[in-house]
This record gives sequence, structure tokens and C-alpha cells, in this order.
Amino acid sequence: MGMTHVVDDAQRAMACDGIAIAADYYPELMESVINRLLSSMSDESGSNGLTAPQVLKAIARRRPQLLLPVVPKLVKLAADDNLHDGIADAICVVVHSLPGKVGRIMGDRLQKRVDEGRCCDDDL
Repeated sequence: MGMTHVVDDAQRAMACDGIAIAADYYPELMESVINRLLSSMSDESGSNGLTAPQVLKAIARRRPQLLLPVVPKLVKLAADDNLHDGIADAICVVVHSLPGKVGRIMGDRLQKRVDEGRCCDDDL
């Protein structure tokens, strides 16, 4: 993970690919890594998550199903202009790798909010 923060693009890409390969062998551990990457991109973390989207994209290329549960969180984090393009790239890989699944998970999440009465303001 430390190598994903190096300045050299080639070294950083190699580190990202190495993490993605690890996802093939340790998918449960990778869920923890993904959650840490998401946390590093949040404003509250106080850390530098600028390279996290590149790692997530590499994981998505090998194991897109690992990112499927966190797509809603990624969409929220994409509001940050510094992260938007990288996150969009990672989501795009998931969308193309798992046709229809992203729409389904987003629809399920929205329906849950509607069912709980948390979808929109009553004034609308």
C-alpha cells in the first residue's frame, strides 16, 4: 500500500496492480483494504487519499464484484473535484464489467430510502 503513494507513475501503477492481484487470493482482506481506501478519501480522515481511486480501479479490473457494494459510497466521494475523475474511472470499470448490477444496487438503495421515508423532503 505504501508504494501507491510514490511519485513515479510506473511504480505506483505496479503497486496498484499488485494489490489487485492480491484480491484474487485474499478477497476478504481486500474488503478491508477497500474500506480503508474509502476512508482515506473522506474529508474526515485527515489523510491523503488522492491515489486511492487508482488502486480501486486496479481492483475493479480484476475483481469488480468487490467494489459493487461500495458504489454508493464512491458516488458520494466523487463530489470531491480532486477525486472525481479517478472514482468515475473505477465505477466505469465496474459498470462495464457487471452490466446492470450497478443500476440494480443503486435502485435497491434508493427503494430502501423510500420505504424508510428518507428519500426526499415532503415539500417536493
